[in-house]
Amino acid sequence: MNFHASRVSSRRGFTLLELLVVTAIVMILAGLMLAAIRPVRATAQRTQCAQNLRQLSTGLFAYAADHDNNLPPVLLAWPSNAGQENTWGWLVWPYIYNGKLPSYPLNDIQMQRSIYPNVRPNAFRCPATRDAVIYIGSIKSGLSGRMSYGLNNTPLAQDPWNYRTTPIPLSRITRPAQAAMVLEASYAEANFGTYRDNVGLVPHQNGANILFYDGHVEWRTATAILQANSTDVFWTGN
Repeated sequence: MNFHASRVSSRRGFTLLELLVVTAIVMILAGLMLAAIRPVRATAQRTQCAQNLRQLSTGLFAYAADHDNNLPPVLLAWPSNAGQENTWGWLVWPYIYNGKLPSYPLNDIQMQRSIYPNVRPNAFRCPATRDAVIYIGSIKSGLSGRMSYGLNNTPLAQDPWNYRTTPIPLSRITRPAQAAMVLEASYAEANFGTYRDNVGLVPHQNGANILFYDGHVEWRTATAILQANSTDVFWTGN
């Protein structure tokens, strides 16, 4: 018997069919792994976002304590070409980060992908919004600053667009546990009109985290948020 020939034949390579089968199996396993990882990652992002909102709550209430129990205005000036330095987030930053003033771009509160690697993580940036901007319902126009969170100034008036530069008195909120204070939005302003028509985001499993005026954070589905009309306590605070 030719043992040499037998050993050579036993060391033959894979056939094309075998390689294709192995490749298909690897791809299936990779797909299963990604499918298992995706919900875990989504849950982690939602948890981090909720923690962001708790930090914003701390900053907003600390700001109010220094300003006659008023939250900051949504914007410092309107109309204005100024960027994030014109927003409530810029005013609240020092109350979250030990009195330090924000500096751009390290402390960018927007989601500009081009500079993201150079930006330190901060409470104004939801990790899910970094991945994708998922708007609620049917957005009618594109008012967007590529932000993660907007302040609800609906309690100021039925037509809050005219009150963008007005501080928000906490005394206006008579039912704080039911009134939205900060919502996930692509712009600094997130009142009833702008949120539904322009800037509302639902980046967490077709829902969004909401910071209420009593300081608690709650996740709600897009459907549940849209059910609240302009006179609902969710928007008006009373």
